[in-house]
Amino acid sequence: MEKSLLVSFIGGSKGKRAYEKTKYRFSEEEVRESYLFGIALFEHLRQKGENLELLFVGTTGSGWSELINVKQSQDQEIDELFDRITKLEEEQKVSDDVLSEWIDKVKESVGAEIHYVLLENPPELENISKSVIQKVLSLGDYKKIILDITHAYRFVPYVVFLDLMIIKKLKGFELEIYYGFLEFTLEDGSKPVKRLSHLEELVKLNEALSLFENAGDFRRYFQLAGVDESFARKTYFEVEINRPATKPLRNLINLKAQKEYLEPVHQKL
Repeated sequence: MEKSLLVSFIGGSKGKRAYEKTKYRFSEEEVRESYLFGIALFEHLRQKGENLELLFVGTTGSGWSELINVKQSQDQEIDELFDRITKLEEEQKVSDDVLSEWIDKVKESVGAEIHYVLLENPPELENISKSVIQKVLSLGDYKKIILDITHAYRFVPYVVFLDLMIIKKLKGFELEIYYGFLEFTLEDGSKPVKRLSHLEELVKLNEALSLFENAGDFRRYFQLAGVDESFARKTYFEVEINRPATKPLRNLINLKAQKEYLEPVHQKL
């Protein structure tokens, strides 16, 4: 079964729980309660049948103890580790050796492979890219990478998003992006879950425009723009076999983009 990777972030701890326990609403029927949105998202996706591994990105001051929400049972060894890592969080000195031991215990309980990137607090931008790119490339191939941009310093998910765009050029995986909308509260007190499908569409558009610019292949762009795809394919075929294509190209260019936000781009092209 093909694997997917959920990339999530853990924000800072200040000697207490970094996050409040929150109810996240995935649909009218599904609400999941968790400290970290990434945990709720993991449980949601696994229930849908995703074969998931997890990658958590955080710093030496992050609330790694929040992962206690993942585990399905408790034992004395886990409790002792929890106390150790909580103390290190209070001191902003989470170490790789203790974190590695903690992650091993959590993955045993959850029944999934869990990876992590531990950064200095606050992290340097280049070090985020170095660590994340190196880690993701070392993990092998995934059919899909799911990015949760809810937690952590605001700039960290943006850096990792762009890192994934670079890796996507090498690996060719699908990308999904999610956000736990903590700033908005529904009538029942839960927080809505947003799949940022428009951002996913913009990623595909950027790739299509790059293909157009570098290879002259406009088929993918016109498909995303909602323009007559079959006509675009036929016109491209005419160009490829060096048939006179001035008229069909002009007709293709004059077609209106079906997505309103794309019209200024379409006119520029």
